[in-house]
Amino acid sequence: MSGRCSFTNEEGQRCSETGNLEFDHVDGFARAPVHRADRIRLLCHAHNQHAAERMYGRAFMERARASADAFKTGAGSPSG
Repeated sequence: MSGRCSFTNEEGQRCSETGNLEFDHVDGFARAPVHRADRIRLLCHAHNQHAAERMYGRAFMERARASADAFKTGAGSPSG
């Protein structure tokens, strides 16, 4: 993994991002009952979001991000 994003585009160029790295579950975190180390890769935040949108769909991910944002701000809590 070498401490940088492992995303490679159609031309074979690898992303050079070394910050904001996140674990990406190749089989989808919500879809895989077992999470094996050999099925996890490092992606920068932007490419991790891109991979999630390709797997789960843009609309689903937009709803998930909105829900997470509401939770962070307290709008999703019973007292918020």
